[in-house]
Amino acid sequence: MLISAFQTMWSGAHAPASRPPPAGTPRGGARRTFAGVLPVADGSTLGGAAFRLPGAGLPHTTDGRQAAARTLDGMRQIRIPPVAPRRPGEPEADLTALVVIHRAMLTDLDRLAAMLSSPGEPPASPERAAAVRDYTASLLTEIDHHHVNEDDVLWPVIERSAGQVIDLGPLTDDHHALAPVLARCRSVLHRDDRTLGRALGELRDLLADHIGDEEREVFPVIRRHVPRAALAWVAKTIEKRAPLRQMVFTVPWLARHAEPAELDRLLRDAGPPARLLLAATRRRWRARERLVFGT
Repeated sequence: MLISAFQTMWSGAHAPASRPPPAGTPRGGARRTFAGVLPVADGSTLGGAAFRLPGAGLPHTTDGRQAAARTLDGMRQIRIPPVAPRRPGEPEADLTALVVIHRAMLTDLDRLAAMLSSPGEPPASPERAAAVRDYTASLLTEIDHHHVNEDDVLWPVIERSAGQVIDLGPLTDDHHALAPVLARCRSVLHRDDRTLGRALGELRDLLADHIGDEEREVFPVIRRHVPRAALAWVAKTIEKRAPLRQMVFTVPWLARHAEPAELDRLLRDAGPPARLLLAATRRRWRARERLVFGT
């Protein structure tokens, strides 16, 4: 996803959109699943030799109704194509970006919660206090966008390729349960440090449990059933939805939390534009990090 973030920033692809109700996961009712390869107007599929970016209309669910895409403010609507399951012998999907994103979210929540909750910390200067709140707001946006994009983009692709192998309902329920905790963090963003630190600590604990379940249950299914090209399409689609103003934070943030080998993998296929973009944003981001955390 970092690679796609660079590509998105380079092209400037982003557009505002409304936020209709989520597709495929109606609350309080039966969940619709997308097993196997579903037909679209031009007969194309996502995955295997037939993979190409979608150009036809919205796919149909198994009950014949069209699927609609939910969006956050500033995100573009998407069309989810059908997906051919990964075939034996095909390369596994690369989960590096998901691993790095999960690490970045938990690491920063832990750092912020510990810093804001520490007894005896001297009062921050007005400049640093503002920087902490601004950084926290960006982090909360990253977490919110990550969960919405999993519901809107990643989960449908997994369902189309893995069928009934996994029930993603509990993980979607986790996202809904985390939403009011995120809202609580935002509501106390400009309160005293201890109050904000406690709220972020609660979010960290719940998110750590959720990520543990996701990596234990979903990652093996992705490796076995989701084509590499399909997960790459997910990453590209997610980053195209993101507002440009957020990408200025996202790109150096992910680079900061990636191990050297992980960053090399993320950058390997992105080409010179990616490296130029990281070079353009990294120094300012690191200065911001030093102001917030003092490191």
